[in-house]
Amino acid sequence: MKLHKTIVLLLGTFLTISCAISPEIREINPTPEKMFFEGFSLLTPNEKGWLYKKSERMDSGLVARRYIDGFGENILNTMMAELDENYVLRTTILPLPNFEENGAFLHFVKEKLVNNEYGVRHKMLERYQELSMVGKKNCVLDYYKGKDLKAKKTSSNSDPMILEAMHFICLHPSENTALYFAYSFRYYSKNRDVRLKEKALAVLKNIDYSEINVEKKKVFKDMVANELDDLIVLIKKGFFTI
Repeated sequence: MKLHKTIVLLLGTFLTISCAISPEIREINPTPEKMFFEGFSLLTPNEKGWLYKKSERMDSGLVARRYIDGFGENILNTMMAELDENYVLRTTILPLPNFEENGAFLHFVKEKLVNNEYGVRHKMLERYQELSMVGKKNCVLDYYKGKDLKAKKTSSNSDPMILEAMHFICLHPSENTALYFAYSFRYYSKNRDVRLKEKALAVLKNIDYSEINVEKKKVFKDMVANELDDLIVLIKKGFFTI
């Protein structure tokens, strides 16, 4: 299978969630429950208001969005609200080289995956990468905070918005495989969520690994072995933009 076709499949679930709720938009049960995907399962957040769009390829991962109003309240009737601020949760598996030690893992993420500046839309305020053990998961955290200069808004508020995002890349037990997990919040500066990292870790800690199928194992191995440079470009484009 060609590399670009495989990446399209990996990104198939990462669809834009529209502002207006439609029959395709589902609310995640506010009572935590297991959701199962290719290579992992997760326990849903213990919060009301998380929405996701059903996909024909729900095995490939999850993207969910949680809107709030200016008072931090959940919003479900999105047509009646100003929806400038929202949380986004993304997770999937992706191909990644194997590493013999953590230093090489951290170096790869720093030098190959996150040496971009989020494009001209964002003005970076803070960014760093560090090794992070989350439970028994061996991860690299890429933390980003910046001004979103062209945020899509439904309100008339002209104030700049802040995007704060935490990307975790965690080594998966399957060869040539990683778990990608991102948790972000786009907000006006007065509404910063000081518990953002705590909320992200609460979800990540409750992700359990599972086997990936033989066909996908072969695809990931071939992608890493034969087309690593192109793979890096497409991973950055698809996963490091929120």
